[in-house]
Amino acid sequence: MSIGIYGVSSWDVVEPTTFLVSAFWLMTGSAFFIKNKVDFSYESGLEHYHSRSLDKLIEDKKFDTEKKEFLENYLAELDQYINVL
Repeated sequence: MSIGIYGVSSWDVVEPTTFLVSAFWLMTGSAFFIKNKVDFSYESGLEHYHSRSLDKLIEDKKFDTEKKEFLENYLAELDQYINVL
């Protein structure tokens, strides 16, 4: 059984806490939108973080992106050829 938030804290504690949490997310979302020109959501934040991590990893390991694109195109051509058969 839960006693709820008001059983633990009074409104004098809950109201400023919710205001500060809301203000934090407003500032975070605004900064994210200004920087990336994309609405802030969990998915867009995760995608942004993933792309930054991937770019850093590609740069650190000196990954050949041209070879990757060539192989992807080659596989797509093979897939089309197999589908024709």
